[in-house]
Amino acid sequence: MWATALGLVAAVGYTAANIGLRSVSDCDPVWVSAVKAVPTLIGVIPVLWWQMRRRHPVWPSRTVLSRLIWASLLGNFLGNVALQWSLGVIGIALAVPLVLGTIIVSGTVMGRWLLGEPVTRRTLIAVLLLTAAVCVLSLGAESAHRSVVGSASSPDAWWETALGVAAAMLAGTAYAILGVVIRYGVQRRTSVSVTLFVVSLVGFVSLGAAAVWRSGPELVVQFSRQDYTVILLAGFFNAVAFLALTRAFQMAHMVYINAVNGSQAAMAAVAGVLIFREAPTPALWAGLAMTILGLGLLDRRA
Repeated sequence: MWATALGLVAAVGYTAANIGLRSVSDCDPVWVSAVKAVPTLIGVIPVLWWQMRRRHPVWPSRTVLSRLIWASLLGNFLGNVALQWSLGVIGIALAVPLVLGTIIVSGTVMGRWLLGEPVTRRTLIAVLLLTAAVCVLSLGAESAHRSVVGSASSPDAWWETALGVAAAMLAGTAYAILGVVIRYGVQRRTSVSVTLFVVSLVGFVSLGAAAVWRSGPELVVQFSRQDYTVILLAGFFNAVAFLALTRAFQMAHMVYINAVNGSQAAMAAVAGVLIFREAPTPALWAGLAMTILGLGLLDRRA
């Protein structure tokens, strides 16, 4: 019951965060992703300090820590930055279901291969359906791209659309890797606060340094106060969702938690169409229906 509730909290939190990130999708994606990590970092430091005074947090071994750092780099650069860029190319209604489908397909394979978690026949059917859903969703990418950029097709539009789809799927794969490593760490009793601290610190330092190195210090003042407010709010909701998801990984198998968290696909599609006026193509609705059906078929006992 608690794992399900936390998975739903994560879904709502990530949806709210993605709505905020979609509204600043015209800004530098690397710096946006760096600033987004600030609320998590600010929130977890006092908790970690208090737990250290009580000798409560369980720090990971050197092996677990090194894997968590590498997975955090992947999750931030190939996950957060790639997703942020794709939001400005194909929109939230298409990018989020693509990310979720890729997370579950990749996470199921890696969970079975690396963690030894069971994959039943029912789960295998669901994964195949989710793979087909990703293909169907991709068919509506061109219309989604036109509705997001708000201009007529150009000779380079096809390539940009294809890159937007690839970026969303790359983000899903990176998030799946991060999820596997987090699950690996919490299984070895690494505390949630330490996990959040490492992931957010690695994200802020590495992404912030990369953004300033690439665009110069003036990048910091190019963002308006409203932009920073939206990004920090998105970061707050992302922190709540990440905390809920990490805690849920301690309670249930990764496939099940990803399935519950996958309910954000429908939320993102509705937000994209109603809030951002993204194209409600037949491919979007068909792919979304297949995604929801695939999530429903995942074996909850696995």
